Amino acid sequence: MFPLFSANYVDNYWIKDRTFFSDMKLGLENAALGMELSGLHNWQIKPFNTTNFYDTNSLFTQFFTMAAQNAQIMTQNMFCGLPGMNFQFPTLPGVATPEVSGTKEKPEKEAKEDLTDEQKEQFDSLKEEFNNLYDSYNELDDATKKALGLDGILKTAKRAYDSKNNNKPESMQKCINDLKTAIDEISNKNLVKILDKVKPDAIERDTRVEPLYNKDTDKELIKGLVYGDGTGVPVITKDNIILELDTTMGTRGGKSIVRVLTEHEDADDKELVESVTFISNALLDRASKEDVKDAKGVIKAKGELAAALEKYKDEVDAENKKAIVDAFENLYKEIKLELARKQDETNLEKIEDLPDELKAKYVDENGNLKEEFRINEKETINFLNGIKKDWVQASEIKTSGFSNITTFANITEPEKADEGEQEDDKEADKGKEATDSKPNFFTRTWNKVCEFFSTLGNMETNTDVCDPSFFHIKRQ
Repeated sequence: MFPLFSANYVDNYWIKDRTFFSDMKLGLENAALGMELSGLHNWQIKPFNTTNFYDTNSLFTQFFTMAAQNAQIMTQNMFCGLPGMNFQFPTLPGVATPEVSGTKEKPEKEAKEDLTDEQKEQFDSLKEEFNNLYDSYNELDDATKKALGLDGILKTAKRAYDSKNNNKPESMQKCINDLKTAIDEISNKNLVKILDKVKPDAIERDTRVEPLYNKDTDKELIKGLVYGDGTGVPVITKDNIILELDTTMGTRGGKSIVRVLTEHEDADDKELVESVTFISNALLDRASKEDVKDAKGVIKAKGELAAALEKYKDEVDAENKKAIVDAFENLYKEIKLELARKQDETNLEKIEDLPDELKAKYVDENGNLKEEFRINEKETINFLNGIKKDWVQASEIKTSGFSNITTFANITEPEKADEGEQEDDKEADKGKEATDSKPNFFTRTWNKVCEFFSTLGNMETNTDVCDPSFFHIKRQ
């Protein structure tokens, strides 16, 4: 039979040494206490069986903890009449001695004693209202609270609530009002921080694609890169085609890969036709993915590209080349818009979990996200209109539910006026020219700069549809 534990003697010099006590009686009482604890202090427990079925370590730990608590209480009672003797029981080997504060637990917030019963009842009701309001925000996850600035707001509110002067219905009502006001004043900049943006496809751009944009690249090499000959990995796939178009058309202000290939002098050669077909099918495959396939705009654009592709394969002429380029780029546009709308819908679902007072800041009377919080759709529209001016037109934006067209970049909202109004406008313009025929130096300089960059843009692209957004700066 193995013993359940073995014992090791532990140095107990602190029990024997009584020189720091000036009172002999006190020293004797300490010695008596040491005798009572000697069995506890001079042994170390080494468990023999630590299985879940018979865990001696847990049993002895519980015993030691209870003994330590009782010893602390006895010690405090022993020295309660001696001022300045803030005795703290020494830590036992292997046992965490519980902290014992010199003050009692803070009592629950109570109303002032001299209040009437009705006032006390009102105070308790307001106290419950405050706690419910406070808890509804405090229960949010730490990341959300930090982004919104709620951590500081709640800390200030709790400090006001705990104040000793908060003991009347008026002061408790002020705590509630101040908390609501602070929440109501959270800036839109902070509110946007908890909204997520469209995540880019988790893939890096394939740098092998660069030769495809050079019109001098051999058509055999183009087809080899497009089909992945030799490597088995095509440079353009359904997984990276959106990233590729974002980079070349958006970031670089260049042309789409299909537009470049159809502009080759020998664009009707078999190798280039097959390359355009392969890349178009890659975009069609991307449009068939789960995240966008059910969108009406995507479905319509897919059909248009498929039809244009069939005509292009039958005959490569100017009309069919333009049709496939337009259909290809339009499908890219519809995919981008749908991804943006999807993410904004997800953000709306995320807001559903917020307290009502905070949720009301995000949604309109119909329960839809307000314009300023539809960050993905707005950003995507501005991005697309930076690629092609008025690519997403004002009428389309209004149909989507946006009312303030001026918040979007590079959009010209059509204005209608009758002939009489137009004549009046012309006369007004003539009058303005007469009075302001010579703009000031800064205005004239700025206009020249705009003309220079506009000309430069047309030289680089040879077409107006791919001008970067900077080239559309409105002159004074």
